[in-house]
Amino acid sequence: MTHRLKFSDFCLDDSGAVTTDWLVLTAATFFLGAAVVWYVGEGALTVGSRTDAALATGSITGMDELESNTSSTEGFTRAPE
Repeated sequence: MTHRLKFSDFCLDDSGAVTTDWLVLTAATFFLGAAVVWYVGEGALTVGSRTDAALATGSITGMDELESNTSSTEGFTRAPE
């Protein structure tokens, strides 16, 4: 019976509750932040690799090619070289 009394006293004692609450809230905040960083990081890597692939397969068009491919160049002047 004394063990049960001591356990109930322990459960009713709230002198360390603030520390426990602070520890639980800090841990929850840390793990939530880590999950967000992981989730956003994965998406950023995906977008980065897709952008890299798109830029690697693209080509640069010169002014001569642009002028010959356009149907109307009125209002446009060629930049000095």
